[in-house]
Amino acid sequence: KAHIGLGWFIENTPYGRVIKHGGNNGDFRANFKLYDDLGLAFMITANGNTGQFLVNQIEKILIDPEVLKKGF
Repeated sequence: KAHIGLGWFIENTPYGRVIKHGGNNGDFRANFKLYDDLGLAFMITANGNTGQFLVNQIEKILIDPEVLKKGF
């Protein structure tokens, strides 16, 4: 279950707590995520309405680099 405070979503995941914010206007997408327990933060912006696919794939690689060997 996700909670929101001051525009930031805070969610518990299998990788620990993630603090996130993002949005889109239909043609552009922006995402920021901070994985507190992993010491990992990233921001991705895309100028396309399919940007969420990109975000999902990059996030998989950043959280678990072995995913490249396993394949998507």
